[in-house]
Amino acid sequence: MLFAAMGNAWRAAGSKYFQLADDLPDEPIYDDLFREYSVNGRRCVEHADQLNMLSKFYRWTWSGLYTIRTKWFSSKKDEMANTARWEADAWDQIKQGTDLVMAWDPNYKAGPGADEHGAWVGPDLAAMAYYVHFENDPLKATAPAEDVVITDRLSNNLDWGTLQLLGGSHPDLLQSEINQATGTITWRMMGINLPPNKTPPEGEGWVAFSVKPKPLLPHLAVIENKASIVFDVNPPMDTNTTLVRVDRQPPQSTVQAIERQMGQTYMVRWSGNDGEGSAVKFYDVYVSEDDGPYYLWCKQVHGTSALFEGRPGHSYAFYSTATDMVNNCEAAPEEPDATLRVPLDQGSLVSFDFNGDSRIDELDLVEFANGWRQANAVQPAAVDPRFDLAPWRGQLPDIEALPDGRIDQQDAALVLEAWLMLRTTAGLPAQVPR
Repeated sequence: MLFAAMGNAWRAAGSKYFQLADDLPDEPIYDDLFREYSVNGRRCVEHADQLNMLSKFYRWTWSGLYTIRTKWFSSKKDEMANTARWEADAWDQIKQGTDLVMAWDPNYKAGPGADEHGAWVGPDLAAMAYYVHFENDPLKATAPAEDVVITDRLSNNLDWGTLQLLGGSHPDLLQSEINQATGTITWRMMGINLPPNKTPPEGEGWVAFSVKPKPLLPHLAVIENKASIVFDVNPPMDTNTTLVRVDRQPPQSTVQAIERQMGQTYMVRWSGNDGEGSAVKFYDVYVSEDDGPYYLWCKQVHGTSALFEGRPGHSYAFYSTATDMVNNCEAAPEEPDATLRVPLDQGSLVSFDFNGDSRIDELDLVEFANGWRQANAVQPAAVDPRFDLAPWRGQLPDIEALPDGRIDQQDAALVLEAWLMLRTTAGLPAQVPR
């Protein structure tokens, strides 16, 4: 019966969390609180399912286990009663990508940087929403709290002029005051008569606000903040301290040495780091073929290697950029991080039979040289990459070694490379022809 009762309490708490999430305004500033309520609702339902299963198990188990069950539950009842309140133990992640694991004390502050690891903000320095929760602890309280006063002294690294109050749980009683000289917010709920939270959420409340960091904070600047809550004349109870750091610098990355795997397949590796910042979130890797424009090869990848398939006789240049957890993005370098030239294979050499005698030899070099001279005679800019073959098709020898619609230095380089490869294959000295 005890397990069943506790399971029903957890399920009711989960339903309440889901209802609170549905009632929130559909605005970005409430996203953190929506996530918190949704995660906690799911965890409450999970706890309820587990307890209901235990209840069925013990009802079905023979009576000989009764003594064991009683002794075990007696040793655990205080702990379970303490954790079976409607709050779940944590909400696991906020929008900045920071993992969050936080004990649900009677009083706590939720928002960016509420966990032990803190959070990061980028150069955009958007508004941050915070929620101060309080509860009249059902295990310790012996009477309702007649008055509740909450005080929050804002960090000097926050822009107090951007402060916005977002209301609270008891709007009819809520009075708020902002001291612009000290950056202190004070909320008063006089006559609230908050009962012990035996039937959640009757003994709970909250206030919320948003504020932006100062616009010119330096890299790694720290923003710390906490609230203090007073019930009647009791001593103040501090919430947890939120910790937010500013990350203004982009991460650094580089493409490392490229290793040939097999044929025209190469292993390309890259690495990066963000120093003391928020850490690398992903990489983009860019490739250029034959000094052409760069194109995005690997987009927003978390890994640090990939296989690249090149084309025989072509050259490639690589560089990487890294983006960190707050979207600082590394700029493209002026020079590539690594380069690669894929050598010709035997199957690629047939295109260099310029004189059509089914052989590739010195006569093809002569044919290419004659064609090069004729191309310059017809169009003196033949060695210029802008030289376009299209208007001269049929008038010039077919000496285009690289089929890119141009005659330029790349064609000459390919012809020379093919000639040297053939010499080596035939066991002849690999010397440059004269």
